[in-house]
Amino acid sequence: ELAPALTVFLELSSSQDVTSESEGLVPPMFRALLARLDYAQSPKLAGLEFDLETEGRLDAFEATFEQVTGKPWRTHRHTSLAVNSASRALHALDPETFPSAEAWSRDFQTPSLTAKWFVRRAVEMLDRRGAGAKRLIFVVDEVSQYIARSIDRIRAMHGVAEEFKALGGRVWLVATGQERLEEVVEGLEGKQSELQRLREELMVICSMGFAG
Repeated sequence: ELAPALTVFLELSSSQDVTSESEGLVPPMFRALLARLDYAQSPKLAGLEFDLETEGRLDAFEATFEQVTGKPWRTHRHTSLAVNSASRALHALDPETFPSAEAWSRDFQTPSLTAKWFVRRAVEMLDRRGAGAKRLIFVVDEVSQYIARSIDRIRAMHGVAEEFKALGGRVWLVATGQERLEEVVEGLEGKQSELQRLREELMVICSMGFAG
């Protein structure tokens, strides 16, 4: 019997999903996961929600936020003023921990979005908000176009695939594209060794129940 799974879709050729040419693979994957599980789109604010959820204080924070700002958290969290407003609400909720209205916005450090951190945080979020799903499936479209732009992107894809494999089947990667990988990376220096590593990794993943 197959374990229930939650699917997250991501299109790497879309400006909505990839915000800049220099952006790595993990940030757009993380944003897609945050949207799918109804967390704030900002990694900093999503981190706040996750921490408050861990402490069992997210509902209290949302109520305090509306009292302080006059606006619901879930609609205001996507605005440019959300970080400062959240900091004011945290001061009102817990003035001992946050002694000023600027304390949280000034002192909180957004975690580094490495592949290792992302994959483990993804599983934690799935366990909390996945409605009973035991596996997380990322369907990443237009991979061939994405990695054709840079040898570093092939390495990034390989790094994410390795971290997925390390979790023993809890996170799957389904990579799709309109062209064969060999065809789109032909002009990249050092492509053969990196592409072979990626192909071998995906073959191992497939043999463990992953797809790529």
